[in-house]
Amino acid sequence: MSLAVVFKSAEGIVLAADSRVTLTATSRSAEDREVVPAFYDNATKLLKVNGQNYVAAVTYGLGALGVSEPRTAHSFLPEFEAALTKDKIGRLSVGNFAQRLSDFFYGSVAYRDAVGFGKFRYAISNWRIRRK
Repeated sequence: MSLAVVFKSAEGIVLAADSRVTLTATSRSAEDREVVPAFYDNATKLLKVNGQNYVAAVTYGLGALGVSEPRTAHSFLPEFEAALTKDKIGRLSVGNFAQRLSDFFYGSVAYRDAVGFGKFRYAISNWRIRRK
């Protein structure tokens, strides 16, 4: 279970999250299928994108994207930043940032490979993105 907090005040917005990620692996044995959980307490769930100094995101829900090579949302940031740089994108509004981040994750190989991707959620300032 993730803890993600978005607090809006007159002075600004505060984003916070825990750092625990739970990943599971299933044994390959057909006779004795066993699900083995693994817990890590050093995940980065706050997403701060270089060049976007006025907006950030916090992730919660699904701990990793992808089945064959699971990755946390934070591990995708260099690719997202490279895409913004390639497209010569300057400062984005909150809405445009939310849309670009959503399009990036849902267009990634990890999304097409993910089981239960619908459980992956993120919040950006006062925007909450959910896709079906």
